[in-house]
Amino acid sequence: MKVAKSIMYFLEELKIPLVPDYGPEDWKDWFHYIFFSPDNKIRLLLNISLSGKKGNGLISVTCAITHKDNLISKPKTHAFMKSVAWHEQEIEKMPVEIKLDKLLNLRITDSNSEISVELPNQLFAINFKALPYATPILINELFPYGDGFIGWGFMPGMSVHGKILLNNDEFPIDHKWFCYHDRNYGRFRWGDKSIGWVWWVAHLKSELGEAFSFVFHLGANKDHSVTGSSYLFVYINDVLVKTFMGAMVDLELEWSNKPRKTPILPGSMATLFYSRKTKIPEKFKIIAKDDLDEIILELSSESDSEIIIPDFQIKQYSFLKELNGKVLAKISLGLVRNRNAEGSFFAEYVH
Repeated sequence: MKVAKSIMYFLEELKIPLVPDYGPEDWKDWFHYIFFSPDNKIRLLLNISLSGKKGNGLISVTCAITHKDNLISKPKTHAFMKSVAWHEQEIEKMPVEIKLDKLLNLRITDSNSEISVELPNQLFAINFKALPYATPILINELFPYGDGFIGWGFMPGMSVHGKILLNNDEFPIDHKWFCYHDRNYGRFRWGDKSIGWVWWVAHLKSELGEAFSFVFHLGANKDHSVTGSSYLFVYINDVLVKTFMGAMVDLELEWSNKPRKTPILPGSMATLFYSRKTKIPEKFKIIAKDDLDEIILELSSESDSEIIIPDFQIKQYSFLKELNGKVLAKISLGLVRNRNAEGSFFAEYVH
């Protein structure tokens, strides 16, 4: 599927205002990429975010890579987060370019993304070019995020070529990999009690070789006692075929038996909360159905980490759990009936 350039361009039109005076300090703007290797041995999350505005804002790079030596070994996650003051970097419209010394080089045109990230110790590096081909979606979230709002555009399917360097081992990235890209924007304070969500993306293959992708989002308050409308977007072979919303989607969370520590990415709040223990949402079960179709998804976490996010120039913060693992599905949708599929997922639980 060929994505119209105007759609890609429209997503980038929603970036931070070019005139700094128009950029509020609680503005958020970020680029998000998810990768799954075809053999399920590597799952990668890469996020580049801008907050506030030039002169008193931050540019952050977050990466989490889960790697298994083989299909039966326990996966290991390597992760890092680095934030720098947003002083020098100019942000333009198309093409979007962000450069941070040798750490990051991002360039997005109206048709593709080119990104390289390299840690100084040479233990991790990624370099890739991606061209979108899946059906793009743009959502302006209706659930209130404090006094602000959030919106996002996403494409769960990009043709990608590049490589990953991890602990001196090199892994090629090619067209067999699944690549998801989303583009988020909005303004809110992380510490606000009404700011939280459950989100995940999954990519699966059936026994007949069909490719299924699912994107789920549910806005909530901090303790998830109040929620907005659920979304479940369903893709078959990179084409959006159906969206389940609201009462059509039922989410069940299964928590760890006991509170435990979660590996925290280094950051300004990590030391303060290093001994904190919480229960972890280890499994997600989603039943989406209407009078015609039904999809049952069961997600089991294999690896998790946590990011503690302070808001800029304010004593507020949020806990963001990053989880990834396996997903199993039973699908009856249109002409695709009683189909089983399995694959990988990446999820966020914000509280």
